[in-house]
Amino acid sequence: MKKMIVPVLIGLVGIPALASDLVIAPPSAESSGCDLSVPGFDSKEPFLKFFGQLKAAAAKKDKAALSGLILYPMGVNGKGAKTIRTPADFSKNFDSLFTQKIQSVIEKQQLDKLFCRDQGVMYGDGEIWVGVSKGKVGIKTLNSP
Repeated sequence: MKKMIVPVLIGLVGIPALASDLVIAPPSAESSGCDLSVPGFDSKEPFLKFFGQLKAAAAKKDKAALSGLILYPMGVNGKGAKTIRTPADFSKNFDSLFTQKIQSVIEKQQLDKLFCRDQGVMYGDGEIWVGVSKGKVGIKTLNSP
């Protein structure tokens, strides 16, 4: 009986340590924090890589690079909600999607100010939502571009 209790306790002690490995931004006076396990990430490294790639691609307005950072289909909410289904669709609608407001949100976003919930990782005040699907990190929703 004792042999069964010890492994269970060791397993339970290890769970919080694993979860804390996914915290990008702990709660603070300025942010509710971001625990990447909440939106379903298994590791923070892919998100950190995405974060840098998105900033670099947005700064250059690199359509091809940005197109590769989208989780298709991507929802677009605002004036005339629509769905961007393919990279070609994204490229065709690029100017109306990556507005100055969206660019500014990406540029200003700091890791320690991220907010996470089951819907994903929020940039800005909800203008951009990032998620993970089949191991790929990408933008899944743009709001009011």
